Amino acid sequence: MKYVRKELPTWIKPYFAIFAAVFILSVAASVLGATSVAEMFLTGPMRERTLDAMAGSISLVVLVQILLVLRAHVRALKSLVVLLLIALISILATYTASSNPQMNFVPAIFPLAALWLLNTRRFGGLWKRLCVMRRRRTRQRRLIRQLKRTRRR
Repeated sequence: MKYVRKELPTWIKPYFAIFAAVFILSVAASVLGATSVAEMFLTGPMRERTLDAMAGSISLVVLVQILLVLRAHVRALKSLVVLLLIALISILATYTASSNPQMNFVPAIFPLAALWLLNTRRFGGLWKRLCVMRRRRTRQRRLIRQLKRTRRR
């Protein structure tokens, strides 16, 4: 059996890089924000396991939000922005508690870059395209429901 490679649709190609960058930066920013706060308050032998569990769970939350953004849910996009702002605030709030405060600005680059990418014209074009696709899907579902009702009568 020969493997057939499918090409991406042509409209996705200009948006794929920015979407992947937003996804990676959002996961990194949220994990860094959560672990920076957790490192301040957690001590003892369970610290590493707790940090790993926290990083995994926050990554799962960001993944679900990104998948909902792909479905053009406005609340998911707003909650992703809020999550990035919380990550930025938590990274900057732990600035004085860090052992090397100069290196604490490096993790702050991740949420800032993700927020900047969400504000670019290219991501806006992607968002418009996703919203159009969502409207078409809902219109199609409504038409299918109407057809089913008329067939019953």
